[in-house]
Amino acid sequence: MRHLGSITYPIMVLLLAIVCLTFYPVLNTSSQIATTVKAEPSTVSAPIGEPFNVTLSLSNVENLYGIEVLLNWNPAVLRVENVEVHLGVETFSDGILHETSYSPSIFIAENNVTQTEGEYRLVATSMAPAFSFNGSGNIVRITFEPTDLGDSELDVESQLFDYPPADRDPRIALPIDHSTEDSFVTVETSALLSEPSTFNLEMEHIVIILSIAMIFLILVLLVLRRHSLLDPNSR
Repeated sequence: MRHLGSITYPIMVLLLAIVCLTFYPVLNTSSQIATTVKAEPSTVSAPIGEPFNVTLSLSNVENLYGIEVLLNWNPAVLRVENVEVHLGVETFSDGILHETSYSPSIFIAENNVTQTEGEYRLVATSMAPAFSFNGSGNIVRITFEPTDLGDSELDVESQLFDYPPADRDPRIALPIDHSTEDSFVTVETSALLSEPSTFNLEMEHIVIILSIAMIFLILVLLVLRRHSLLDPNSR
Protein backbone atom coordinates (compact mmCIF):
# COMPACT_ATOMS: atom_id res chain seq x y z
CA MET A 1 0.00 0.00 0.00
CA ARG A 2 2.86 2.34 0.79
CA HIS A 3 4.26 1.61 -2.66
CA LEU A 4 0.84 2.29 -4.25
CA GLY A 5 0.53 5.59 -2.38
CA SER A 6 3.95 6.71 -3.51
CA ILE A 7 2.86 6.17 -7.13
CA THR A 8 -0.66 7.63 -6.75
CA TYR A 9 0.45 10.96 -5.25
CA PRO A 10 2.65 12.07 -8.20
CA ILE A 11 -0.08 10.97 -10.61
CA MET A 12 -2.69 13.08 -8.77
CA VAL A 13 -0.37 16.13 -8.83
CA LEU A 14 0.18 15.65 -12.54
CA LEU A 15 -3.58 15.39 -13.20
CA LEU A 16 -4.27 18.57 -11.21
CA ALA A 17 -1.58 20.40 -13.17
CA ILE A 18 -3.13 19.28 -16.45
CA VAL A 19 -6.59 20.45 -15.32
CA CYS A 20 -5.24 23.84 -14.26
CA LEU A 21 -3.40 24.32 -17.54
CA THR A 22 -6.51 23.30 -19.47
CA PHE A 23 -8.84 25.82 -17.82
CA TYR A 24 -6.33 28.65 -17.35
CA PRO A 25 -6.79 30.13 -20.88
CA VAL A 26 -10.57 30.28 -20.31
CA LEU A 27 -10.22 31.96 -16.94
CA ASN A 28 -7.55 34.29 -18.22
CA THR A 29 -9.67 35.32 -21.21
CA SER A 30 -12.69 36.13 -19.04
CA SER A 31 -10.57 38.23 -16.71
CA GLN A 32 -9.33 40.27 -19.68
CA ILE A 33 -12.83 41.48 -20.70
CA ALA A 34 -12.34 45.21 -20.19
CA THR A 35 -14.85 47.80 -19.09
CA THR A 36 -15.03 50.39 -21.87
CA VAL A 37 -16.71 53.72 -22.56
CA LYS A 38 -16.68 54.46 -26.28
CA ALA A 39 -18.15 56.67 -29.00
CA GLU A 40 -19.94 54.75 -31.76
CA PRO A 41 -19.52 54.55 -34.67
CA SER A 42 -15.74 54.83 -34.51
CA THR A 43 -15.59 56.72 -37.82
CA VAL A 44 -18.15 58.94 -39.55
CA SER A 45 -18.18 60.57 -43.00
CA ALA A 46 -20.99 63.08 -43.34
CA PRO A 47 -21.82 65.86 -45.82
CA ILE A 48 -22.47 69.42 -44.70
CA GLY A 49 -26.01 69.92 -43.43
CA GLU A 50 -26.90 66.24 -42.94
CA PRO A 51 -27.23 65.33 -39.21
CA PHE A 52 -25.85 62.07 -37.83
CA ASN A 53 -25.97 60.31 -34.46
CA VAL A 54 -23.14 59.31 -32.15
CA THR A 55 -23.78 57.06 -29.15
CA LEU A 56 -21.66 56.94 -26.03
CA SER A 57 -21.88 53.37 -24.78
CA LEU A 58 -20.60 51.44 -21.78
CA SER A 59 -19.66 47.76 -21.86
CA ASN A 60 -18.79 45.06 -19.32
CA VAL A 61 -19.18 47.00 -16.09
CA GLU A 62 -19.90 45.66 -12.61
CA ASN A 63 -21.33 47.38 -9.54
CA LEU A 64 -21.81 50.76 -11.27
CA TYR A 65 -23.59 53.53 -9.37
CA GLY A 66 -22.34 56.83 -10.79
CA ILE A 67 -20.85 58.23 -14.00
CA GLU A 68 -19.14 61.34 -15.30
CA VAL A 69 -18.69 61.70 -19.06
CA LEU A 70 -16.97 64.46 -21.01
CA LEU A 71 -17.08 64.66 -24.83
CA ASN A 72 -15.12 67.22 -26.86
CA TRP A 73 -15.31 68.04 -30.59
CA ASN A 74 -14.29 70.72 -33.09
CA PRO A 75 -16.98 73.44 -32.85
CA ALA A 76 -15.89 74.93 -36.18
CA VAL A 77 -16.98 71.73 -37.94
CA LEU A 78 -19.80 70.25 -35.83
CA ARG A 79 -22.81 71.59 -33.94
CA VAL A 80 -24.97 69.64 -31.47
CA GLU A 81 -28.63 69.48 -32.43
CA ASN A 82 -30.03 67.10 -29.82
CA VAL A 83 -29.02 65.13 -26.72
CA GLU A 84 -30.94 62.06 -25.58
CA VAL A 85 -29.80 60.66 -22.24
CA HIS A 86 -30.42 56.92 -21.73
CA LEU A 87 -30.14 56.66 -17.96
CA GLY A 88 -32.40 54.26 -16.09
CA VAL A 89 -32.89 50.77 -17.53
CA GLU A 90 -36.44 50.76 -16.19
CA THR A 91 -37.21 53.56 -18.69
CA PHE A 92 -34.61 52.87 -21.39
CA SER A 93 -34.15 49.17 -22.01
CA ASP A 94 -30.83 49.86 -23.76
CA GLY A 95 -29.60 52.27 -21.07
CA ILE A 96 -27.50 52.02 -17.91
CA LEU A 97 -28.02 52.59 -14.15
CA HIS A 98 -31.04 51.55 -12.13
CA GLU A 99 -33.84 53.87 -11.03
CA THR A 100 -35.76 54.24 -7.78
CA SER A 101 -39.48 54.77 -7.34
CA TYR A 102 -38.74 58.17 -5.78
CA SER A 103 -38.20 61.47 -7.55
CA PRO A 104 -35.67 61.96 -9.00
CA SER A 105 -35.39 58.32 -10.04
CA ILE A 106 -31.82 59.09 -11.10
CA PHE A 107 -29.97 62.18 -9.95
CA ILE A 108 -28.47 64.10 -12.90
CA ALA A 109 -26.11 66.71 -11.52
CA GLU A 110 -25.02 68.00 -14.94
CA ASN A 111 -26.24 67.53 -18.50
CA ASN A 112 -24.86 70.47 -20.44
CA VAL A 113 -23.69 71.32 -23.96
CA THR A 114 -21.23 74.20 -24.45
CA GLN A 115 -21.19 74.63 -28.21
CA THR A 116 -18.66 77.47 -28.29
CA GLU A 117 -16.10 75.20 -26.62
CA GLY A 118 -17.23 71.99 -28.31
CA GLU A 119 -17.98 70.27 -25.01
CA TYR A 120 -20.67 68.04 -23.54
CA ARG A 121 -20.67 66.96 -19.88
CA LEU A 122 -22.92 64.46 -18.10
CA VAL A 123 -22.73 63.70 -14.38
CA ALA A 124 -25.29 61.33 -12.83
CA THR A 125 -25.81 58.73 -10.13
CA SER A 126 -28.39 56.20 -9.02
CA MET A 127 -30.26 56.92 -5.80
CA ALA A 128 -30.65 54.55 -2.83
CA PRO A 129 -32.21 52.03 -2.58
CA ALA A 130 -31.62 51.39 -6.29
CA PHE A 131 -29.44 48.41 -7.20
CA SER A 132 -26.03 48.89 -8.76
CA PHE A 133 -25.78 48.26 -12.51
CA ASN A 134 -24.03 45.31 -14.12
CA GLY A 135 -23.58 44.73 -17.84
CA SER A 136 -23.57 46.95 -20.92
CA GLY A 137 -25.73 49.74 -22.32
CA ASN A 138 -25.96 53.18 -23.90
CA ILE A 139 -25.25 56.32 -21.91
CA VAL A 140 -26.35 59.06 -24.28
CA ARG A 141 -27.14 59.59 -27.97
CA ILE A 142 -26.02 62.90 -29.47
CA THR A 143 -27.15 64.29 -32.83
CA PHE A 144 -24.53 66.40 -34.61
CA GLU A 145 -24.97 68.63 -37.66
CA PRO A 146 -21.89 69.19 -39.86
CA THR A 147 -21.48 72.93 -40.46
CA ASP A 148 -18.23 73.18 -42.41
CA LEU A 149 -15.65 71.08 -44.23
CA GLY A 150 -12.98 69.55 -42.02
CA ASP A 151 -12.23 66.87 -39.46
CA SER A 152 -13.14 66.47 -35.82
CA GLU A 153 -12.11 63.97 -33.21
CA LEU A 154 -14.81 63.05 -30.70
CA ASP A 155 -12.65 62.81 -27.62
CA VAL A 156 -14.13 60.78 -24.75
CA GLU A 157 -13.16 61.16 -21.11
CA SER A 158 -15.03 59.42 -18.30
CA GLN A 159 -15.11 58.36 -14.68
CA LEU A 160 -17.14 55.44 -13.31
CA PHE A 161 -17.94 54.95 -9.63
CA ASP A 162 -19.02 51.82 -7.77
CA TYR A 163 -21.54 51.20 -5.00
CA PRO A 164 -19.58 50.97 -1.71
CA PRO A 165 -20.13 47.72 0.19
CA ALA A 166 -21.14 47.85 3.86
CA ASP A 167 -17.73 46.65 5.07
CA ARG A 168 -15.77 49.40 3.23
CA ASP A 169 -14.18 51.88 5.63
CA PRO A 170 -14.70 54.71 4.97
CA ARG A 171 -17.83 53.81 3.01
CA ILE A 172 -17.28 55.91 -0.09
CA ALA A 173 -17.60 55.21 -3.82
CA LEU A 174 -14.38 54.29 -5.59
CA PRO A 175 -13.44 54.66 -9.27
CA ILE A 176 -13.92 51.67 -11.57
CA ASP A 177 -10.98 50.94 -13.86
CA HIS A 178 -11.90 51.21 -17.52
CA SER A 179 -10.72 52.38 -20.92
CA THR A 180 -12.17 54.85 -23.44
CA GLU A 181 -12.43 54.79 -27.24
CA ASP A 182 -12.81 57.95 -29.34
CA SER A 183 -14.50 58.54 -32.68
CA PHE A 184 -13.39 60.50 -35.75
CA VAL A 185 -15.61 62.56 -38.06
CA THR A 186 -14.86 63.77 -41.58
CA VAL A 187 -17.18 66.41 -43.03
CA GLU A 188 -17.40 66.30 -46.81
CA THR A 189 -18.98 68.42 -49.55
CA SER A 190 -22.76 68.44 -49.28
CA ALA A 191 -24.90 66.31 -51.56
CA LEU A 192 -26.46 69.45 -53.09
CA LEU A 193 -23.09 70.71 -54.25
CA SER A 194 -22.20 67.37 -55.79
CA GLU A 195 -25.33 67.22 -57.98
CA PRO A 196 -23.95 69.37 -60.86
CA SER A 197 -21.20 66.80 -61.52
CA THR A 198 -23.90 64.13 -61.94
CA PHE A 199 -25.84 66.48 -64.23
CA ASN A 200 -22.72 67.13 -66.32
CA LEU A 201 -22.15 63.41 -66.64
CA GLU A 202 -25.70 62.95 -67.91
CA MET A 203 -25.25 65.83 -70.37
CA GLU A 204 -22.11 64.17 -71.72
CA HIS A 205 -24.10 61.04 -72.44
CA ILE A 206 -26.80 63.09 -74.22
CA VAL A 207 -24.19 64.91 -76.32
CA ILE A 208 -22.58 61.61 -77.34
CA ILE A 209 -25.93 60.10 -78.31
CA LEU A 210 -26.89 63.21 -80.33
CA SER A 211 -23.50 63.19 -82.05
CA ILE A 212 -23.88 59.55 -83.04
CA ALA A 213 -27.41 60.27 -84.29
CA MET A 214 -26.16 63.22 -86.38
CA ILE A 215 -23.36 61.12 -87.90
CA PHE A 216 -25.84 58.38 -88.74
CA LEU A 217 -28.23 60.91 -90.32
CA ILE A 218 -25.43 62.42 -92.43
CA LEU A 219 -24.40 58.96 -93.63
CA VAL A 220 -28.00 58.19 -94.59
CA LEU A 221 -28.28 61.46 -96.52
CA LEU A 222 -24.99 60.78 -98.33
CA VAL A 223 -26.17 57.30 -99.32
CA LEU A 224 -29.48 58.65 -100.57
CA ARG A 225 -27.75 61.41 -102.53
CA ARG A 226 -25.35 58.95 -104.12
CA HIS A 227 -28.24 56.68 -105.01
CA SER A 228 -30.10 59.57 -106.65
CA LEU A 229 -27.03 60.51 -108.71
CA LEU A 230 -26.58 56.96 -109.96
CA ASP A 231 -30.24 56.38 -110.83
CA PRO A 232 -31.00 57.85 -114.32
CA ASN A 233 -34.72 57.85 -113.64
CA SER A 234 -34.23 60.25 -110.75
CA ARG A 235 -32.98 63.02 -113.10
